[in-house]
Amino acid sequence: MKNNLKILFVDDDIALLQSIRRYVRLKHKEWNCKFSNSGEEALKILSQMQFDFIISDMRMPQMDGSQLLRKVKEKYPATIRFILSGQTEQKSFIRAVGSMHQFLTKPCDMDTLKNTIARSISMRDLINNDQLKNCLLNVDSLPGIPEIYFELVDALQSDESTVEIIGEIISQDVGLTAKILQVANSSFFGSPQKVSTPAQAVHILGFEFIQVLALGYKTLLKPVSAKKDREIIESIWKHSLNVSQLALKLAKRENLSSVDENFCFTAGLLHDIGKIIALENFPEKYHDYLSELKEDNNTLQIEKKIFGSSLSEVGAYLLTLWGLPDPIVEAVGYHKNPSKCISKSTSPLTFVHIANALDEENISDSRFESFKNLDLEYLKEAGITESLFNEYEDLKESISKIE
Repeated sequence: MKNNLKILFVDDDIALLQSIRRYVRLKHKEWNCKFSNSGEEALKILSQMQFDFIISDMRMPQMDGSQLLRKVKEKYPATIRFILSGQTEQKSFIRAVGSMHQFLTKPCDMDTLKNTIARSISMRDLINNDQLKNCLLNVDSLPGIPEIYFELVDALQSDESTVEIIGEIISQDVGLTAKILQVANSSFFGSPQKVSTPAQAVHILGFEFIQVLALGYKTLLKPVSAKKDREIIESIWKHSLNVSQLALKLAKRENLSSVDENFCFTAGLLHDIGKIIALENFPEKYHDYLSELKEDNNTLQIEKKIFGSSLSEVGAYLLTLWGLPDPIVEAVGYHKNPSKCISKSTSPLTFVHIANALDEENISDSRFESFKNLDLEYLKEAGITESLFNEYEDLKESISKIE
């Protein structure tokens, strides 16, 4: 973790602030912490120095946590924003969704808080462009396909809809999937396990909450206006669906657990989320990137040249900020270059990496060496052999069926 993290704690419970102060003094002298018992005072402190994190209670007099974080987002966009609260009403939580990165419940074990802070910035140092880094801190939603949103609204109003039907509709939109998983993985809902699929999220949140969230999401939804950009989004979406289905097929073929199968599916769906972020926030650079790809297919080199980081790392950083499960973040962040990942064992990353190469290249030869985008050294260490491709023609056919 980066040394000398600057963290501002805001809570009207003086005893809690004193407890956190003692913990920091004993265990984390490398943290530079300030403490405030009101939103107004917190804003004054923020005007005097820059902070990496603000961690605020929700229920405070005069200015509550959601109001405070909304102001922080507007005035101090480089600060990561957490809510740490006990009793919070659903309406307050919904109001905070657009301005907070994560929600933690009281009582919160300090080691849990420490790990959450560390995890949320674990990918930050890989982003070598400060403008891009700060941009990611202010992403509250991603460009979506309005037709899918309206299909979701109609399905939520139908008596015949099931959890599976609603989950399947959500999974057709990359941005909506990421947002629903951010909310479902919040400790506000108290799920003992990380939520890895849209269907699981629907089961935990319930139809009524999904309806409320969908109404809020409509205000965040960024429709793609330019026809050219919409075509790019739809191309990314189609490729992402292909990769998610292929990764799931490969995971089933290798007899992974149902938990890992779910991670494979969702990581495949979200693996190119960094491209959507780049297109939405830096459209000119993204079109330059596409132009250069026509001349040179060294994707990673071109991404680092234009954006300062790989777009896989960009997507992974956003998902860590939003608190999505580690196997999904790992697969998104390293699917182009899995050898950079510390773990070399078979994991969802393995199958998202293979599925991405299969769909991008879609060639007739099933030998490993035929795929330019496969990391052969990594696959060897992960114990993957060419026997996985024995039914390669079936995999190719599954791609065409998805398309």
